[in-house]
Order: sequence, then structure tokens, then C-alpha cells
Amino acid sequence: MFHSLRGVSWGTSPVATRVTRTQLVGFTRFIGLVGVVEVSVSSDRGA
Repeated sequence: MFHSLRGVSWGTSPVATRVTRTQLVGFTRFIGLVGVVEVSVSSDRGA
């Protein structure tokens, strides 16, 4: 899903590439934040 979405976005135009790279950084940080939350939740459950 992630690779296909990136491929479609980067295959449109240079402007889209610029916007996508900015969003990609924010998206990566968001995923990292979600990952931390998921790990903390799973550890709280005593997994």
C-alpha cells in the first residue's frame, strides 16, 4: 500500500514530488509515533 501510493504520487509531476516528500517526512514521523503508542499499549497489556 505504502509503496504503491508513493509510486503513484511521484509519477505525476515534479510539483507533486516536492509536496509528497514533505508529506512523506510528516507521514514517517506519524507512523513512528503510532508505533511507539502501539508498543507501549502492548507492553501495558503484558504481552
